Amino acid sequence: MSINQPRITFGTNNISGDIIDNLPTDQSAPSHNEIQLVDTLFQKQKTMLELIMTESKDVIVVGFLFLLFLLPQSDEIIKKFIHSANNSEYILMISKVLIFMLAYFILKNMYLVRRK
Repeated sequence: MSINQPRITFGTNNISGDIIDNLPTDQSAPSHNEIQLVDTLFQKQKTMLELIMTESKDVIVVGFLFLLFLLPQSDEIIKKFIHSANNSEYILMISKVLIFMLAYFILKNMYLVRRK
């Protein structure tokens, strides 16, 4: 054991370590991956309000789509394109659900693509 290594005692165990100033350093600039890793490890923690706003975006989108598909005008538009929906309320309802799911999927993925 060298003179520069301090001895740290934890209970009955003596552990020797290096002083941080004596550790070898690299003078080259960090790579993009290293910067990304450090940014990920030490990113700023979100406040409660920021977390609520981030998580509530999906709820707002679903609520807006639900309201849009609840309107009688949406029934008329769907009946124009799906003629069997004129005869059956069930076909109309299933069509609205499928279009709702497709619209949500598209909006959600557009948000994710734009985010990256």
